[in-house]
Amino acid sequence: MATFNAARRTGLTKTTRALLELFNAKNGALIESMGSGELSGLPDWARTALASHGLSAGELDHIRDWPDAQKNRARVAVVNAWNSNGKVRFLWKLWDNPKENVQIRTDPNGTVVITFFSPWDKVRVLGEDNITVDV
Repeated sequence: MATFNAARRTGLTKTTRALLELFNAKNGALIESMGSGELSGLPDWARTALASHGLSAGELDHIRDWPDAQKNRARVAVVNAWNSNGKVRFLWKLWDNPKENVQIRTDPNGTVVITFFSPWDKVRVLGEDNITVDV
């Protein structure tokens, strides 16, 4: 429960941290793969890269199930930030009725902020101190 509440307060999750670590690793080959076409599901190169930053098979399957349009909006923003030598920040928020499932904006410092939204009705308690958020 403490981990879930911390994520709610900060917007930082295991997944957002892994995405930021990947971006900050400055892996040109990875960015080239991202820029080579639209994401559908979760390609092997992305699974491997995210797994190398600590995401479990279940977490990778969760990302695979995100709407492709959401992943592709984020992908384009990441590639554009990379190409302009910019910075990226990834966040997550619960939302009662989001108009979109991903928001991309640039903060006053020029950092591209990518916020993924999950509806509250997708939150499930699986057991004591075990909460999941469905796609």
